[in-house]
Amino acid sequence: MTEQRIIEDFLTTVEPKYNASVDKLRSGKIDVDAIYVISGFAAYVATCSPAAMRINAGSIHGTLEATAVMMERRGYMPKAPPEFGGKSFAELLAEGTVGFEIDGKYPQAIGIANVMGHVGRFGNFDWDTLINDEPGSPFFTSDYPIAVEVADDPRVANRIVPLAPDIAIRIKPNVNREKSDDFSFPDFSSRRRKVRLAEIREINRLIVQSAELLVFFSDNHDWVSRFVERHRRYRVELTVHRIPKDRGEIIWSRLELREQAPPSKS
Repeated sequence: MTEQRIIEDFLTTVEPKYNASVDKLRSGKIDVDAIYVISGFAAYVATCSPAAMRINAGSIHGTLEATAVMMERRGYMPKAPPEFGGKSFAELLAEGTVGFEIDGKYPQAIGIANVMGHVGRFGNFDWDTLINDEPGSPFFTSDYPIAVEVADDPRVANRIVPLAPDIAIRIKPNVNREKSDDFSFPDFSSRRRKVRLAEIREINRLIVQSAELLVFFSDNHDWVSRFVERHRRYRVELTVHRIPKDRGEIIWSRLELREQAPPSKS
């Protein structure tokens, strides 16, 4: 990539129109500009945030491991030295003796280069516009405001994006539309509905669990700190599935919420 300020230029097409686009979603008057702006916000978070740098490194890890194992099977890698017990590279990988270290800037650079592809995909998926009329229980947000939710299709995950305390969207991926680059968004559809308190709590749980380090809330209610404490020991991970096929492997990645082990007591 030679355009050093490409992401800044991209954000100038998103940030100035954000509030107006959220208002359009509130009123149910969604147009192409609003779809682009909200998709652009979600695409930026999914590719350029610190959490995205960590998460997206998982796909590169999976590709490197699969490639290394395949090369070893075909005789392109030398045998491990005696100090590694004569084990294969695949065995050393499995036990954690060797591994790959990914510079977080690399997946970020890939994400920046593909940010418009994310906009096209997000904008051509199905959305739920979720209206929150419960003043005592607004939507949370976080330093990674894309909550991961189990989808009907086990190959993908829904993304819930809180846009303001009273509104969020659920983006529902469709693998048949993954390569769309039509910014007139012909495949876009949206269902607008009010969410009840039980669903608001479930969405807020996912937002807290998907946060990287920080959770934000509009009011200091007594229950907020307890709610965050109950659900904070999770993080978003990109789980890589390697499926044998012929002489190689198919690599499939999916976002998932994983519970983290509590810190050890010294």
